[in-house]
Amino acid sequence: MQIVPGSRCQIVSVHHRCFSYLLGRVVVVVKVNPEFNSVWAHDDKPLTYRTNKHGRRVVDHDPRCVQSLYSLEELRLLPYGSLDSY
Repeated sequence: MQIVPGSRCQIVSVHHRCFSYLLGRVVVVVKVNPEFNSVWAHDDKPLTYRTNKHGRRVVDHDPRCVQSLYSLEELRLLPYGSLDSY
């Protein structure tokens, strides 16, 4: 299988030990750059909502808006339907 946009991957290595807290985190690939062996991905977490002062339900945090750059060597492709992260 190949990593394509929409794939779920798990972080299996990091480039520096200060990022070791990221190991095991599940991310969703947004863009793939085969020229540099890298991908843009965001956390695989649901939207969070809050109620504003007018009583309306509004988006509090959307993880799709925060994307990070990962090397293909740092990620392991997950099979479809495995490891529900939330």
